[in-house]
Amino acid sequence: VFTLPYAAVATTFGLHQLAGFARRREFGRAGLVRFARDLTPLVISAVAIVPVVVFFETFHVASELARGAAWARPRFEGVRHLALILNYLATQEMLLPALGAKLAALAATRAARAATLGPALDQRRRVSNLLWLLVVVYVAICQQLPFSYERYLIVLSPVLVLVLLLDAAMVMDLVRRRVAEGRQHWVTAGAALAAVALALAL
Repeated sequence: VFTLPYAAVATTFGLHQLAGFARRREFGRAGLVRFARDLTPLVISAVAIVPVVVFFETFHVASELARGAAWARPRFEGVRHLALILNYLATQEMLLPALGAKLAALAATRAARAATLGPALDQRRRVSNLLWLLVVVYVAICQQLPFSYERYLIVLSPVLVLVLLLDAAMVMDLVRRRVAEGRQHWVTAGAALAAVALALAL
């Protein structure tokens, strides 16, 4: 189970740094040096786990498990496996509420414009986006496995809860900004009632 979260976190970190490099458009020597420096923690972590991977024969064990699970491969191929994963996250985890909060946050930030978010909300938005990227990467990796267990996906449980809280809090803050000062307490009360309703529904 350890190798899946590490692979997902490492891939997410690498994609995040690559996106930052492309966004800065610093393709000269200075930009490449900065990009390499930003990737240094990822390289160090990869080197650090090599002894563990070798000692536990991770890839050998994984190949033997894949060979032993060949009989179940038709069930865990392509779209079928992805649908199985998404169904678990939707019915047993917080995927649907988190998606709803994310869509609401996207609509609220679009209406408010990025320039008016302020540093605190903008940082919250960036963290939420990064965690959503982690969710997507993790699901993509799990979808490639020849088998599926709930213990592999339960890792996403705290991540989905966190993005739900981040996006819901962002929506509430942006709505409070657009509401007259005397009515802001109604926004807080409505958010509290929505949280209670969600808890009871789950």
